[in-house]
Amino acid sequence: MTKFFWPFALTALLLAFVASLTLGDRAIPLPEIWRALTAPDGSEAHLVVTAIRLPRNLMALEVGAALGLAGALMQALTRNPLADPGLFGVNAGAGLAVLAGVSLFGITA
Repeated sequence: MTKFFWPFALTALLLAFVASLTLGDRAIPLPEIWRALTAPDGSEAHLVVTAIRLPRNLMALEVGAALGLAGALMQALTRNPLADPGLFGVNAGAGLAVLAGVSLFGITA
């Protein structure tokens, strides 16, 4: 079952990655994206791809992988397939940090 899942998951990830590069306020065609990645010339479309869309996509992949790894580790360490951050008090600790930031340091923005 799982060996058939990975090709479909990777294909969906690749399609979403490419769609995120091409779609936006201004759609950029695939040949233009390829030129922006291989030989950028400083045009507006190339700057949008190399300075905004590509870093955003790469960061999204990294964050998704980190969150997936964190969840898998939490479930493996507790040997509980339903483990969540509330189990370790992560939510309560984050709430305490927000409360301390607002009340002690006046951070409101």
